[in-house]
Amino acid sequence: EFLKGGIVSRDPILNNKEEILKFFNFHGMAPPNAFIVVEGYHYKTRTESVNGSNSTRRERCVDFYYNIDITGFIYPFGKVSMARNKKTAYKPVGLLLEEYLADRNMMKSLQLKKKLFWDANSLCKLVHRYIRELGWRNNLRVVHRVSNTSVRVAANYRLSRMYDSLDGRALMVITVIPAIMAKIYSHGHRKRILQSAFTIRYSPVQVFEMIRPQL
Repeated sequence: EFLKGGIVSRDPILNNKEEILKFFNFHGMAPPNAFIVVEGYHYKTRTESVNGSNSTRRERCVDFYYNIDITGFIYPFGKVSMARNKKTAYKPVGLLLEEYLADRNMMKSLQLKKKLFWDANSLCKLVHRYIRELGWRNNLRVVHRVSNTSVRVAANYRLSRMYDSLDGRALMVITVIPAIMAKIYSHGHRKRILQSAFTIRYSPVQVFEMIRPQL
């Protein structure tokens, strides 16, 4: 099942540590997709006549827009560990899997997040400076984007499927009380997070020199 950000599986076979680890190793060890987004644009002021009176509005006009795929530069094997933050105590991966399997909550899930640890901002600055040197003087946006960053195992219950679906989320926005109840019921049961760390074994300058012909 493909949802925003990555893959979700509710396969009943994922009912033991070995199968879950195989699932994560198969889907989670592939690197995320990484792109440099380059956009040049300007603004136009348009005047319109409405019911006999003139009104003006500012319109954003895109001059060029393209993505430069840098996924191929990512080292292809991530390292799985528990995602850490200041509020979370360290737990071995095996213990997190055991907690997930023992959990009887219908909203439970176990997520592997793919993280790219690399100085993409420096690459964006190099691209930005180069396009300016080529003579572009209007507005310019250069940012990096990462997709395919999540692999998740979730409970195979109707409530969980509805909560994850776009239609279910829209319904919960309209009906506020069920949304609050779902949040309360699932609290602490959807926060088990593993992390797969990736990097690029080239400096931003090296990657820039290799993608420069595409600019």
